[in-house]
Amino acid sequence: MPAAGDHPTNLGPQTSLGFRFTVTRKVTDSTKGPVVHSYGVKALPAVKPQRVLQLLLSCFDFETWQSGQLDGHDGWVRDRLAALQAIEDAGDLIKLQDFGLEAPSGRLVRIEKVSL
Repeated sequence: MPAAGDHPTNLGPQTSLGFRFTVTRKVTDSTKGPVVHSYGVKALPAVKPQRVLQLLLSCFDFETWQSGQLDGHDGWVRDRLAALQAIEDAGDLIKLQDFGLEAPSGRLVRIEKVSL
């Protein structure tokens, strides 16, 4: 019989779990069998799988809107990158909107990693 606490701990989240107990009689006395006093299992609620979205962003000091309006200033890239990194550091939820669809949709997301 495995020692107490001898179980794999690197399984990760599971949707189901099964146990098998292998018990045998004593070799020296076949009238005596094993005794299991107790066995405990602790379960935690399952976490809904998360989607990871990776976005490629372009950022310039000066940008032209769809209307033709020019926006920005020297150093605007640094300011916008610093704002994005501040949101990442805070771990706040932000709304990601997709304007490429007929009906723009949005969802709350958290920035996990900003890389250049």
